[in-house]
Amino acid sequence: MRCRGIRGATTVESNSREDILEAARDLLDRL
Repeated sequence: MRCRGIRGATTVESNSREDILEAARDLLDRL
């Protein structure tokens, strides 16, 4: 099983739960 990590691939406007989740979803959609 392969497991890959992506480091420093995205940034968020503020350190809030909503912004972090939105950025993570966007990143995963692009992958």
